[in-house]
Amino acid sequence: MRKYALIRELEGVLNDARTAVVDGICLRSVLGPWQHKVDKFIYVKRLSNSGQWHDEFHLEDFTTGPIPDYLRTEVRLSDFRYHERHRPHHRADLEVSWVEPLESVA
Repeated sequence: MRKYALIRELEGVLNDARTAVVDGICLRSVLGPWQHKVDKFIYVKRLSNSGQWHDEFHLEDFTTGPIPDYLRTEVRLSDFRYHERHRPHHRADLEVSWVEPLESVA
């Protein structure tokens, strides 16, 4: 992860402007060493077409023990470790939900 390169870039942006919007995953970890105050955290929740937040169920599976095979990719493991440690879905100043569009059937 190029955490410190991102922080240097943000420092440069804030030298020219008073406001910056940073978009990404695991930002509480990435911005942890940054000295500037973060005013707001927005959590974007991806919902299924039925309106369910399936990641909630996956996170529960992750935290309650043995980790299921479907969660054993590195990206998913890192994501759920981050959620377990930082609880961004509980600590956000604002939560935005979006419904994941159906994939077109060819």
